[in-house]
Amino acid sequence: ISYYDLEKFYDENDEIMKCSGINGDPANPPRSKRPLKPLSLGKDGEIIASAFDKLNWHWWPSDSYVNSENFNNNWKFYGSHALMDRKSISSTDQNYLKQAIKLGAKIITNSRVSKIILENDGRLLKKSFFGLLLLSLVFQGGEFGEVIRSSMIDAYIQVSVFVGFTLFVFIGLDSLTKFDVKNFLSKTQKFHVGIAAFLGAIPGCGGAIIVVTQYIQGRISFGSLVAVLTATMGDAAFLILAIEPTTGLLIFGIGIIVGSISGYIIDFIHGINFMQSETKIKVEFEKINKTFVSNFNFFWLFLFIPGFILGILVAFQIEFSPAYNSLLVFVASAGAILSIFMWSLNPLSDFQCSTDKSRGLLSRVVDTTNFVTTWVISGFLVFEIFMYFTSLDLKIFFDLWLPFVPLVAILFGFLPGCGPQVVVATFYLNGYIPLSAELGNAISNDGDALFPAIALAPKAAILATLYSAIPALVVAYGYFYLFE
Repeated sequence: ISYYDLEKFYDENDEIMKCSGINGDPANPPRSKRPLKPLSLGKDGEIIASAFDKLNWHWWPSDSYVNSENFNNNWKFYGSHALMDRKSISSTDQNYLKQAIKLGAKIITNSRVSKIILENDGRLLKKSFFGLLLLSLVFQGGEFGEVIRSSMIDAYIQVSVFVGFTLFVFIGLDSLTKFDVKNFLSKTQKFHVGIAAFLGAIPGCGGAIIVVTQYIQGRISFGSLVAVLTATMGDAAFLILAIEPTTGLLIFGIGIIVGSISGYIIDFIHGINFMQSETKIKVEFEKINKTFVSNFNFFWLFLFIPGFILGILVAFQIEFSPAYNSLLVFVASAGAILSIFMWSLNPLSDFQCSTDKSRGLLSRVVDTTNFVTTWVISGFLVFEIFMYFTSLDLKIFFDLWLPFVPLVAILFGFLPGCGPQVVVATFYLNGYIPLSAELGNAISNDGDALFPAIALAPKAAILATLYSAIPALVVAYGYFYLFE
């Protein structure tokens, strides 16, 4: 951002604050005319200006946020201190707050900000538009429509139902145990880096977000932040565990080891107090106990149960009779459409779907599964639509550029949020990219844990993300050259 990008806002502020001065100073960039005439130099100012003239030095009357129309050297003296009269001072309470109050601002005195709550309405339009786009593709005719519907059926029956089952297990355990991570961290300060890496490696973003908030509040080291962001894979972990559990456990183990090593190295280099945040402000999303789409949870479950059973049969490559095949098509199509519909009309952010524990077990599972399902279907459709219009085999394309694929996956990991990472995991599970690329993405991506870090400690968040790229490159290309 340059000065000229912000110039119009400076001019607007000068107008509102009633800046007194004179434009045309050759030592500054060209500026708009000052709203008010300049203040008089006064005797001392005239003496200084005269001296500058004799030395052939440049001088110019400075801008002053003082109302020159009201001010006529009306100074009030308090001992050795001289103050302007209140009416002449251009200040925010005089110039901004009065207008803000007229527009509905509520001024609360003798207080400070401790929490920022973000409303959910803003993102709903974007989600609705994206969901409508996906659903409009379902009803396309001809061969193209068949490709779209087949992709959605495969995504739901081969992936989504297993993700839902995995979420029932993990979220169910989380609901039953009521484990207090914050209290645990306060009692284990010597092992914060290792614990942070472990919490980050746990599927989902809940553990990682807790660690990030503890760092923001100054309770753990910067190395612990690097460890958790390195180890976490976010909601994409559910996808890997559901389809390839051994690979999921491998990534889990690698994440803990690499995250711990990275964190301890960072603390050794920078010290445990490096970039320590002192803010006490919390950023939260608007609490919504019950959403409109939760009314469809029963219908979702009605489709999920037979879908999960059919998914198991498909996984074991059991052939279906025409009648059962029709049932599979109906259940998978309806399940995919309902998941996209519920996700697009859900006011909760994807971040909230993964982390908010105020809702019941079923709502948490349904909302998170719908979010993952939408992105999985998007991944399937990106590949199939690309193939349909280009007739180019992406598998062959990736094989030709194989040495660069892990790097691209790592760079994709820098994108905040779990959605893009679910797409990368989908590409891996479908055999389009190698395991080395998925390992690099798993280490470089920070999932939803990056959002609170960016909001309250942006410099630390960006630096920690960049640090996570180093082990991502080492592990991805180490695995690539050793095994692929």
